[in-house]
Amino acid sequence: MQGYDKFASQEQIVEAADAPSPVVRKWVTGELMPEPRRVGGGHAQGTRNLWPPWAVERARWIREQLAQGLRWTTSPSWCGTASASLRADPRS
Repeated sequence: MQGYDKFASQEQIVEAADAPSPVVRKWVTGELMPEPRRVGGGHAQGTRNLWPPWAVERARWIREQLAQGLRWTTSPSWCGTASASLRADPRS
């Protein structure tokens, strides 16, 4: 697959995040991670997620922040923004 070497794979992102794909998807939905580029690999291969190379480091950084006790908070979409941020856990 020519040209895909410019992207990070889903496997690289999941490994850096130390989290399964559904968790990474929530990070994308919450705007902590960029939206991956989806490409078809043919009927037998399904689709692949291709991420910008810097997303690997971003996934690693999010994992580290969560490990330090920061919590993922979101703003409800009815407020006009559907964004997420990492904040200190007030319970710690």
